[in-house]
Amino acid sequence: MKIDLCDIAIYLNYADNSLIHNCEFDSNSIGLYAYSCHNNEFSDLTITDNPNNGLQLSISGSSGTNWIHDSIITGNGGGATETAGVFLWGTGSNNNIIENNLIDDNYNEISCRGG
Repeated sequence: MKIDLCDIAIYLNYADNSLIHNCEFDSNSIGLYAYSCHNNEFSDLTITDNPNNGLQLSISGSSGTNWIHDSIITGNGGGATETAGVFLWGTGSNNNIIENNLIDDNYNEISCRGG
C-alpha cells in the first residue's frame, strides 16, 4: 500500500497490538504517527521525503515494546529543527526496538526527546 501527499499517512491513537507491514509513505507531512501505542510491529516499510518526521512515536512503548525493523527510512525531516527519520517523543517512549533498518539522509536520523 502506498500513501502519499497527506498530512499524516497513518495515525495510530491508543492502538495496541497492531501490525503495519509492507507500506510506502512518501511526501506526507508525517509518514507514520503513533500516540500512546504499545506492542506494535512496524516492518518492511519505505518511509521517504516526509518533511516533518518519517516515523514518530509519542509516549509509546511504556506498556509494551514497539518493534521497528526491516524498513527504509530516508530523506525525512527538515521542516522544523526537531525532525527526524525516527522521532521518539515523551517520557513514555521507552522499550522500543529499532533494528535492521536503513536510516539515512534524514535531517536527524533518530531523535529522542523527553517530556
